[in-house]
Amino acid sequence: MWRGAIAGGFWLIAMAHAGAQDVGDPVAGRALAQQVCAACHAVLPGDTLRPNADAPSFQSIAQVSGVTALRLKVALQTVHDKMPDLVLSARETGDVAAYILSLSSAK
Repeated sequence: MWRGAIAGGFWLIAMAHAGAQDVGDPVAGRALAQQVCAACHAVLPGDTLRPNADAPSFQSIAQVSGVTALRLKVALQTVHDKMPDLVLSARETGDVAAYILSLSSAK
């Protein structure tokens, strides 16, 4: 009985950890970022001109030490004073996070 409960507990922990770190589709994330985020952020690699000077470029976000898919997803789902209240699906949030992470190696 205990073995089954312990094995089930490990399985739940493993699944929760795997789901938290799932990364979406960077191509879809780029398209969504160009439609929704580009009104304020520079979203393309190498872009330095930002429509809103207070909004960091996606490439600069990608260069932040310790940035992860989970941190990006949380940030995208958290209300910010200077950011509009965007309602993104879990898939869209994962896609945008994947796109931002893809910029960490872009020059």
